[in-house]
Amino acid sequence: MSNLIDEIYNISQVKDIIENYKKISPVFLHGLTDQSKSHVFATIYKKINKTIVIICEDEKNAQNMCEDINSLVEDKCLYFPSTEVNFYNIKNLEKNNQINRLEVLTKIINKDNLIITTTLDALRNKLTTKEIFEKKSFKISIDDEIEIKELKNYFIELNYEFTKLVESKGEFSIRGSIIDFWPIEYENPIRIELFDTEIDSIRFFDKDSQRSLGNINEILVRPSKELIYEKSDYENTIKLINKEIDNISNNLGLNKLKDKYIQIISYLKDSLYIANDDLITPYRIDNYSSFFDYIDKDSIFIFQDLNRAIENFKNIRDKFDLDLTNQIESGEVFSSFKNIKIDFNKILTNIKSYPVINSSSLLKNNEIIKAKKIIELQSIEQENFNKNVNYFVDTIKNILKNKEKAYIFTSDEKSFENIKNIFDENNIFNYSTEFEDKDNKKDLILTDKNLSTGYIFTDYIVNVFSYKDIFG
Repeated sequence: MSNLIDEIYNISQVKDIIENYKKISPVFLHGLTDQSKSHVFATIYKKINKTIVIICEDEKNAQNMCEDINSLVEDKCLYFPSTEVNFYNIKNLEKNNQINRLEVLTKIINKDNLIITTTLDALRNKLTTKEIFEKKSFKISIDDEIEIKELKNYFIELNYEFTKLVESKGEFSIRGSIIDFWPIEYENPIRIELFDTEIDSIRFFDKDSQRSLGNINEILVRPSKELIYEKSDYENTIKLINKEIDNISNNLGLNKLKDKYIQIISYLKDSLYIANDDLITPYRIDNYSSFFDYIDKDSIFIFQDLNRAIENFKNIRDKFDLDLTNQIESGEVFSSFKNIKIDFNKILTNIKSYPVINSSSLLKNNEIIKAKKIIELQSIEQENFNKNVNYFVDTIKNILKNKEKAYIFTSDEKSFENIKNIFDENNIFNYSTEFEDKDNKKDLILTDKNLSTGYIFTDYIVNVFSYKDIFG
């Protein structure tokens, strides 16, 4: 655990939240800049050891917040993005967001305590129930025998894409007795070699060089799709679509829409497959769950800023409503497409059932989630030294003279060495590079970890610098 986490924990306001968050929830944490919030949230996570869901203003803030949090709790923060709605019967070529979402869901199922950064809109997707997600997962062991045709059907059912060469997560290929596939939760793809139906080897391999990275005895394959359809789900969907078609059967102006969905029904009946599931998700009116069914009941929700998060969500909703109106008028979808996601009010109701912290920059309460206790903790943005090395050096010397604490995030090894050389040239030797040592007594600590922008806790004389603050 880093020395900085202990430093932040010793701030009385932070300690109060950590020790009493259940009693004082919803709590309003006021006065922090966005730059310092990430490290306060990381400290809360490390000390409480529960899953924390941080709802950010927008996708960019969620990504940046996660990167800054991982500077203190490496690889413990994952970004859970929202997904773009597709109105057309073509496959969405953008897979990264879907993969990122599945990685988070998989780690939650594995009982990992995480920090998850996300947005309100990202929490609205309909998901496969946790029980079915686990039931559909299967193991492959070195002692198993495999029928290639049967295994291919398993992969297709779990939404793995059949390709000539496996290049990204959620893909599989079969070349003779060699089966390559890339499960969502693994950093490298997997190759199985068969001798007839017997497994000769299971190993990770490098997707670029194709070289083996080591043998394994067993692998767990999770679904590559967050809303899985059983045969009964497709049958119910077809019934509801047929009702929609019957209601417009006499309207010649809607022939394009009718023909489109007749074709979709044909696809579903013939192969239980459709290029774009968004076109049928509105008809999934039951047998689904939400993000909240995956996380533990003792998880904690933190708003980067509740007012800004809600305002941004309303902008997204208004844009979707406008797009939907245009798509209905052009005969692409039925009006029931508005049911593609879970109602926003249900999301808020679920959030309120957990301990909630709203970290707003402005002292303004919110009627949707009213604060039970207001805690004030002031921080300010770090200065921009704009490559003025002499001014930066003088600032560090004054910090040390006043026995204040300073942490410098240099972003990489090259920048790390650059800062060390600057200190050595200016006779600043009383620094440490042992960032992870909680017993470190030095007042000046350097790390090659990354941070977007620094900050200062004004009442507690803790100074945090990023390389960007110094050199722009």
